[in-house]
Amino acid sequence: MENGESKIDKRYIKNLEQHIEGTKANIKYSLDRFDILIISLSSGGLIFSMGFVKDFLPKDIELNFLLLKISWILFGASVMLNLLSQVTGYYANKMEIIVSRNLIRQERKREMIGNQQHLESKKKVFNSLTNVFNGLCLFFLIGGIVILIIFVSTNLN
Repeated sequence: MENGESKIDKRYIKNLEQHIEGTKANIKYSLDRFDILIISLSSGGLIFSMGFVKDFLPKDIELNFLLLKISWILFGASVMLNLLSQVTGYYANKMEIIVSRNLIRQERKREMIGNQQHLESKKKVFNSLTNVFNGLCLFFLIGGIVILIIFVSTNLN
């Protein structure tokens, strides 16, 4: 019976170790893809819309400037929130690794490092913040694009 239990424990530990490696790969993938897209589109929107200043502003300066200003604020907010999500995502994944390593230590009957519940709580907070920041990035990016489209459509007449 004990041999069966040790095989299960070893399998469980191996799965946790693979989970840690997968989480590390997820960190890299997450940082590489979503953030590149948000930064590229937001920065492109800022640069693209700044080109309109000299061409369109003289017609109706107040409305045009307000629309451009709103789109700039939304694009800029998207970039800044994306940077914050980078930080919270990094710490969420670091906490995930620590929590998983503690589970391995627990299975091996070794002393865990830190308070596991506290670490899991911190991980959840960082994950939640990352999700909120990413959601807001996407929302602000879409908002900036919509406002920019409104600006262009009102000035093409």
